[in-house]
Amino acid sequence: MTLSLLLGGGTEAGLWSDSVLQICILLAVTPVLIAPEGAPLDRSALVVVGLIMLAPLVQLLPLPAGIVEWLRIAPFKQPEGSSVTWLTITTGVGSTLLSFSYVAVLGLLFLAIMRLPGAFVHALLPFMLLGVACNAAFVFVQYSASSRQVIDGVLPFSIYSGLFANRNHLASLLYLTLPFLVYFATFKNRGLAAGLAIVLTLLILLAAGSRAGAIIGAAAVISAIVFLRAQSRSSVAAVLGTLVVLGVYAMGTWTIVEQKELDVVFGRWEFLRTTLEGIRQNWLLGVGYGTFPRAYQVYEDASMIFGSFVNHAHNEYTELVFEGGIVAAVLIVAYCLLLVRQGALIRFNQFQKAAFLGIVFLLIHSAVDYPLRTMALAVTFVWLNAVIFHADFRRPTSSSARMMMVRHNGRKMKVPTQSV
Repeated sequence: MTLSLLLGGGTEAGLWSDSVLQICILLAVTPVLIAPEGAPLDRSALVVVGLIMLAPLVQLLPLPAGIVEWLRIAPFKQPEGSSVTWLTITTGVGSTLLSFSYVAVLGLLFLAIMRLPGAFVHALLPFMLLGVACNAAFVFVQYSASSRQVIDGVLPFSIYSGLFANRNHLASLLYLTLPFLVYFATFKNRGLAAGLAIVLTLLILLAAGSRAGAIIGAAAVISAIVFLRAQSRSSVAAVLGTLVVLGVYAMGTWTIVEQKELDVVFGRWEFLRTTLEGIRQNWLLGVGYGTFPRAYQVYEDASMIFGSFVNHAHNEYTELVFEGGIVAAVLIVAYCLLLVRQGALIRFNQFQKAAFLGIVFLLIHSAVDYPLRTMALAVTFVWLNAVIFHADFRRPTSSSARMMMVRHNGRKMKVPTQSV
C-alpha cells in the first residue's frame, strides 16, 4: 500500500511503475489467497468483483466476424472485402489487455484483504498514512521554492504535486485521509496530533489549487465530524476549534473557486457531450476498455481539435459505459446498490464509517475527474471497500460486552470494539 502511494501517481496506461506495482501486489496476495483458512467473504461483493474482473476478458473473446460487424457502427467496421472471420468486441486488444491486468490485480488484492483477520485490515491504516506523509513531504519541497518544482527522470511520468502527475489526484488522496484523521482524533485519544494533521492536510489542499479537492476537503471534515461524533466525547473547546479552522478554510476555498475561470468552450462539458454521443451509438457492446482516447476522436467536433488530445472523459462513469456498453452500466449500478446496502449496516463501527466516507468522496470526484485511473488511489480504494465489506467489522452481538470476534490462524478471538 505504501509503495503504491509512492510509485503509483501516474495517469497514463502502460507505465513501468504500474507494472512493478502489479507484480508486487501479486507476490503479496498469493500467500493469502492460497492459505487454507481465512475470514468469510461477502457473497454479494464477491459476485460483483468477479463480474468486474470478467468484463474486460469477455471483450477479448473471439466471436464470428459477421455478428460483431452487424452490431458495430461504420467507423469501427472492417474494410470491405476483409477476410477476417473472427473478431473481438473491443476495438483495441492491447488496450483492453492492459485494462484487464489492471482490474484483475486489483480484484485479487480485494479478495486477499477480505481474507485477512479484521485486526490486520485495520493495521493497514498506518501504512496508508505513511504514504500520505511521504507525499506531504514532497509537497513541502515543491512548494517551498519560488516557483513550483516539476520532478522529471525519477518515475516514467512528470511529478507535479507530491508524488502525483496530477494535482487533482493528490487532492483526492488528501481528502479521503481526512475522515481517518477525524477518527483518530475522536476515538483513538490522539486529538492533538490528529488535529495538527487535519490542519496541515487542509493547508496542502489549498496550496495544491484543485477546485474539486478544496471543496470536497471541506465537506470531508464536516461530514466526518457529523458522521463519526455520534459516540465520541469531544470537548466544547475541540468543537469550537474545529469550527474556527473550517471557517478559515472555507474562505480559502472560496478564493480558489472565485479566482479560477472555468473553461466552458473546451473543457469537461465538451468532453461529456462528445462521450454521451459515443455512448448513444455504442451502448450495447461499447468500444473496448482502455480504448477511449482513440474512440473519442471518432465523435470529436472538428472545431475542438487542438494540439492536445483528450485522454479521458473526466467523468469515470460515462467513460466506462462508453468503453464497456450496457454491461459496464449494469455493473456500476450493482456496485452502487451494494455500497448503499452496506452503508446502512456500518453505522455502529467508526472505522468503517471513515472508510465509507472516503469511498463516497472518491465516487463524487469521479464524476468530474478520473482519480481511480491511478494505481495509488485504486489500491487505496480497494482497501476502503475491503474495510466496509469485511465480516469481522460487523455489529457485535452483545452491546454490553462491547466485544467483537476476530479470526486469527483459524481461531476466533475477542477484542474490544473500540480498538477498531
